Amino acid sequence: MSTKVPQDIKAPEDYPEENFERKWDYARDGSGLKERNHSNTTEKTSNTMLSSKKNQNIIHKIISGFSWKIGLVFVALIAIVLFLVIGQKFASANVKIVLSQQTVTLNNSFAATHNTSLEGVLSYQIVKLQETVTKDVQPTSEENVEQKATGQIVVYNKHNENQRLIINTRFEAPDGKIYRIKKPIVIPGAKGSGDTIVPGSLEVAVYADKPGQEYNNAGIVDFTVPGLKNTPLYNDIFAKSKTGIAGGYIGVLKSASEEDIQTTSQSLQQEIRTLLLSKIKSAIDKENILYDDMVFIDFTTQVPTEVSANGMLSIKGTGLLQAIVFGREELSGRIAEKTLSSYDGSTVLVRNLDDMKFTLENKEEFIFGKQSSFNFSLSGAPHIVWEIDSIALKNDLVGLPKGSMSTLAEKHSSIRKIEAKIKPFWRRSFPNNPDLITIEETLE
Repeated sequence: MSTKVPQDIKAPEDYPEENFERKWDYARDGSGLKERNHSNTTEKTSNTMLSSKKNQNIIHKIISGFSWKIGLVFVALIAIVLFLVIGQKFASANVKIVLSQQTVTLNNSFAATHNTSLEGVLSYQIVKLQETVTKDVQPTSEENVEQKATGQIVVYNKHNENQRLIINTRFEAPDGKIYRIKKPIVIPGAKGSGDTIVPGSLEVAVYADKPGQEYNNAGIVDFTVPGLKNTPLYNDIFAKSKTGIAGGYIGVLKSASEEDIQTTSQSLQQEIRTLLLSKIKSAIDKENILYDDMVFIDFTTQVPTEVSANGMLSIKGTGLLQAIVFGREELSGRIAEKTLSSYDGSTVLVRNLDDMKFTLENKEEFIFGKQSSFNFSLSGAPHIVWEIDSIALKNDLVGLPKGSMSTLAEKHSSIRKIEAKIKPFWRRSFPNNPDLITIEETLE
């Protein structure tokens, strides 16, 4: 059987791709090769390919859109982290506090006790300063003399009853030298008991048992009472020198006229007073206050028995200043107690405390060192300002939302008004480190 071979079959390259619309294939059946039209198949295939391509485009768009959103979220997260890091690293806050204040009228009496912790009683401290100045005086006379050294001592009594010492009672210094009193004395009994006992005391002049320079003693020394030895009072009655003991001399004494000595002594006292008052002002720190009525100065003058190398008598003047000072904060609190019915014990400070008029009550009866308590009065118009505890306030502010600042006024009575600036500007709470918070106090 002969086979029919198509003559019009062209090679694929003879059909331009852009003109290709149909596909042909050949199948063998019982009658030989037969061509089969695949136009429907071609259309279906084309539609499938287009649909697949379209789906791929959709998927690509979805994936592209999803990737863009992920990128946007990632960038946003980085920005948030940067904001948090920057906000934490460069965080700071400036807090402006308007302090509570009130001006009142004061005319009240106060009780003060030395180094006390009693409730409602004002405590005071004692400050001591000493200054010595010498001036030369021309001697005008000389004579052979025998003089006994003399000085001031304070006799103490730890017994609870008054103790009487007779004339010429002996007082023995650590080196064994004896000094006597020239009049009988009565030493007040002690107050208190145990560790809080306050010995009674009395100041008196003593004189050396014998004349001579060897009894002179410029230092402060302790004395016992030999006459009380082997008695229970021996340890309870004792003395301490308040001034140096001087003036003991045997030999030719050159001296100046009484008028010259008196004039020189007065000049020395004035110079020493000026020096001491100048020094005490610089010695009192800003935490304490000193009123003029609470300054006491004792003077002693020593006239030498021998001339110095220049042939002059060098008269020595010594001044001992003792002053009573009060703590400003404690005194301010006592003033607030006296003048404010609603005062709750908060820390306050009277800003014009130096302007108050201070008056020592019964001043003519006051002897410095003899009594540990006294009364005084203050009058004026004290300007009371509630003081802020900056450390406590900073700790309360740490991490606090800015909108919660108003609650602090309830906790801190010193706050009348509070404002704050927090950096960076987007932070809504205070830094977590109190050192990054600054407090500015002001009065309106």
